Amino acid sequence: MKQKQIKAIKKQIVEESAINVGYYESVIPEIIENIDPDTFYHLMGRSSGEWLLEAAKSNNRAEFQNILVSEAVKTMSYSEFKTIAHYFFSYQQTSKEIIAKPLEVTTHLFDQLQNESDEIFGANTKADAEQTNEEKSNVDQSSLKIRFMINQAFLSSMQKDLTYMDDQYPELSKMISQSGMSIVNYSHLSDSQQAYIKEALYFNNETPDPLVVQWDDLNDHSIYSSLGMALIEWYTDQDFSSGFVEDIPEGGTIYDLDSETYNIKGIESLLKFDYFSGESTSLTTLKELGVSLPPAALIGSLPLQDRSYDENTHLPYDWNDNTISEALEGYDYSIMTGTDYFNLLPDDSTKIEGKIFGKKDFNDDQIVVYDFQDPEEPFYFGESAVEAIDEIVSLLPFQDEMQDWDRKWDYNEWMSTVDQFLGKPQTIITDYHFDVTQENILKDLRQAEDDFKQTMIENSPSEIFNQASKILYVSDALFELTGFIEDFNSGDYPEHTYSYEKQISALFDRYYSNPPQNGTELFIAAAEKAWYDSSVNYEIGSDDKAYFMEDYVSDYFELSPYLKAYEPKPVEITNDAPQQSQFKSHSI
Repeated sequence: MKQKQIKAIKKQIVEESAINVGYYESVIPEIIENIDPDTFYHLMGRSSGEWLLEAAKSNNRAEFQNILVSEAVKTMSYSEFKTIAHYFFSYQQTSKEIIAKPLEVTTHLFDQLQNESDEIFGANTKADAEQTNEEKSNVDQSSLKIRFMINQAFLSSMQKDLTYMDDQYPELSKMISQSGMSIVNYSHLSDSQQAYIKEALYFNNETPDPLVVQWDDLNDHSIYSSLGMALIEWYTDQDFSSGFVEDIPEGGTIYDLDSETYNIKGIESLLKFDYFSGESTSLTTLKELGVSLPPAALIGSLPLQDRSYDENTHLPYDWNDNTISEALEGYDYSIMTGTDYFNLLPDDSTKIEGKIFGKKDFNDDQIVVYDFQDPEEPFYFGESAVEAIDEIVSLLPFQDEMQDWDRKWDYNEWMSTVDQFLGKPQTIITDYHFDVTQENILKDLRQAEDDFKQTMIENSPSEIFNQASKILYVSDALFELTGFIEDFNSGDYPEHTYSYEKQISALFDRYYSNPPQNGTELFIAAAEKAWYDSSVNYEIGSDDKAYFMEDYVSDYFELSPYLKAYEPKPVEITNDAPQQSQFKSHSI
């Protein structure tokens, strides 16, 4: 079978799920025994564990197996999927036709999840109380519609002029022309192609004749709603394991490709275009392939989330993915390089904070954050990523007092991404012991997550499968505790309003005055002990943070001496009798 046909099957599974494509049940043990242990750990853990759990709880074995197969295929490279492609049909079947009998290797885990899930994992009804399925469906459709309309406008511009993006992404038009793909109207497609679009791609009936991207092979499945995805699939694949990537020398980058064979500038533009389109290319992929971004572009692409609100009821929906640039643009603000900023100015020089700057004073390493309405008075102009980000989060779009929407982000994740991609430290660490101690605790916690994962993936895939409940539970416990420590601030430290704040403060004191030599091992031991005790209905979650700290972390880190410091001092009573000390009993 040709590569494009195999890719088309994988694409169909990712978009429609395995059960709608059809598969032989013998693919499941094949997946379990041959999938990379690291990938399988994530599949059975935080990535898909909750979905598998819900399928098991509802006694839906077909859905359980469908999720397992579908999510496993998503993680596979082209070469991995090729080895199991023959297990899939090219037409739809019902679950009864596809799965005629239960898979023996999954029975124990399935029954365990089904029968003991409430005791092991607990029930999370908070999200269900806040949002109905109908509301989720509404916001999903609303978000899809917005993205669809934006994409349609872009495809329309590209259809009229393939060089439309060449200023920003040089030679992108050449990459499109070389592939032979084209942007066509829905009405020009065959009946089978139209049927595929309505079933596999988002289709808005309010648009009478939408645009799509079509490969030159005219195959029913060689149709895309995204230009970036169509180009990536043509020149390589979503896993970047075929095509031009195969000709990169070991340890090399795209710039080591044969320039007589490949359009290197075009490939660079393609990767950047796809990255900023939010499709397959990640920052990690860019770095691995040697493609760099200016600091301003990197910061602008950092992720955050906006919460959607119903225009009529003003009730909140789900959080939607967004970026710093998109958040700024909502208030007519922008972030760009010094070079791009200068090109927007009407004159050959400008005054910033009393100093005159000319063309030679601007470059691509500079970061400029400014208001469209007053571009000559930028909020920030300099080369420090951390200072630029600190300035950005102080602007109106990021303030808590805004009532029409909410916005949230992970500052530490931003800094980590900037550090990693720019290749030089950007963060500012103070000498204040709270910040240093917090970082030391988080370092041990994150290492604990990594070490636990490594221990699990040293097992065979079958053993990993059978330990799915432990993987999900322990990794979630460590993840939750990391969140508690990250959210704990210097203002919380002396307050001790809640019991768990006392426990965390004591943990800070332990790390500051007598750092444990094996903190990573202690965190793992505490989380595993909590899992072993799950039969008494212990749950991981925000409502149980106090119990986890008091019953497990406090014990393993021997925090009792530090907790005593938070007890009120003894009250001394002076009278005519000899002086005595009267102690009162206080619970922790």
